[in-house]
Amino acid sequence: GHRSLFKTAKLNDILGQWLCALPVMNDMPSYARGHLVHHKSAGSSDDPDLGNYRAYPVSKASFKRKITRDLTGQTGTKLLASIARGAAGGMSGERRSRAGTFYRQLAVQAGLLLVLSLCGMAWGYLLWAGAYMTSFMLFVRLRQVAEHAAVPDLFDPDVRKNTRTVIARWWERMFLAPHCVNYHMEHHFMASAPCYRLKSLHEHLLAKHALDEMPRVIGYGEVFRRAVAA
Repeated sequence: GHRSLFKTAKLNDILGQWLCALPVMNDMPSYARGHLVHHKSAGSSDDPDLGNYRAYPVSKASFKRKITRDLTGQTGTKLLASIARGAAGGMSGERRSRAGTFYRQLAVQAGLLLVLSLCGMAWGYLLWAGAYMTSFMLFVRLRQVAEHAAVPDLFDPDVRKNTRTVIARWWERMFLAPHCVNYHMEHHFMASAPCYRLKSLHEHLLAKHALDEMPRVIGYGEVFRRAVAA
């Protein structure tokens, strides 16, 4: 979405759309437009993603209901219904002007099913679809909470206060934070930095004492202790 994975913008757009966005029923151009507004407006009431984390900290009962909706497919069903009605992509917030994006999303799903069927593994598509409707929705929610919920000051334009970095353990990185997404404050600090440079950027900021007064969050357990009321 920031065109930072490849030096060639065209290659970034093509592979980002067909290998990253469309398989999860999203649309990279519309996602990128909305996401850049999020970067520009983070720390203000104009942040388009504010609804995902503004209410935190929440009660244990509220958080349990959210997780239950995710793992029972309710969140995924609601999202797919929104896409079918005209949303441009999974979580971009835009409305599509033409049906072309929707047809491409469906074509990629059909392609996945075809390839797996030709390999004698059509059942694998059920695993893909089931994971999308359940655990994918849960992990997206958990990452949103970790990145911006219950931060020092959600309405401060200082990215050190409105965005969180989590020092993740190796097994947390496997499940919740692939591709260094746990370094989210660094991502907001310099969005053009590719994901594989975010850890180095974090270490640079530490060396420059830019994070001396900021809370250091070790592990996702600490995040949810802050985001979910006792």
